[in-house]
Amino acid sequence: WREIAGSFGDLATFLPLAVGLITVNGMNPTSLFLSAGAMYIAAGLFFRLPIPVQPLKATSAIAIAIGASPGTISMVAFLMGCIFFLASLFNLNGSFRKIFSRPIVRGVQLGLGILLVKGGMNALLAQHPGDLSTAGVPPVLFGIVIGFFVAAIILFSKKDRVYPSVLAVLAFGLLLGGLLSSFQPLSAIRLRWVRPDWMFPTHGDLSVALFVLLLPQVPLTFANSIAATTDTARKYYGGDAFRVTHRNLAVSLGIGNLLSSLIGGMPVCHGSGGVTAHYLFGART
Repeated sequence: WREIAGSFGDLATFLPLAVGLITVNGMNPTSLFLSAGAMYIAAGLFFRLPIPVQPLKATSAIAIAIGASPGTISMVAFLMGCIFFLASLFNLNGSFRKIFSRPIVRGVQLGLGILLVKGGMNALLAQHPGDLSTAGVPPVLFGIVIGFFVAAIILFSKKDRVYPSVLAVLAFGLLLGGLLSSFQPLSAIRLRWVRPDWMFPTHGDLSVALFVLLLPQVPLTFANSIAATTDTARKYYGGDAFRVTHRNLAVSLGIGNLLSSLIGGMPVCHGSGGVTAHYLFGART
């Protein structure tokens, strides 16, 4: 149960951005989840640890905000793949120790934590009149009450170890969403196969991909996806994280993003927060 629960530990980061890219930007859901799933499997087989695969946070947030086209987003994946594959050809250890010292890595982790808390508070306090029926309860108060329920589920789970907290929270969220909407959206669900978009990413807007979506993300990816992920994995897993090195993570990001771009997938990264989430929710292998 612990391993199953731990495998869902990073969904809170992955799903909102992935769903936003699908619903707002029109990305192919098969391409998006296929590329992320394949990279997750490959990372697990190579690193032998729960190394997370996440959408590029800054890139995804900006892409959703400006409504970037799927081709432009896939072009970012191609460019990011080229950058990190080339970076993997060099010895990164010495350079990373000089550029990303431990205080800087801790600062990156703190900053990411603050951003996630801020995003959660914005979602909690946002007003969405008419979206769901809350029986006359103000949406902000309703969100706070739900937050306490979720916190209680997690705390009781950690205390008793009877059930995996992530799965319990997911089940609670699905049940609550269904009750508030009277399960009406379920009638609109149609299961069908959506083919991936096999393509070479040349039909996107290069200037937007390079200057708007890619450049703000590159420093964060170097700091969090490589330096901080290496540090966090070794902190939690010790000697078992011997394969989690700067170069190996760069190779993983390079190949993963290049392949993702060829099927119309999203740009992806690893992340120290995801390593922590998987570990705290029970994942060890």
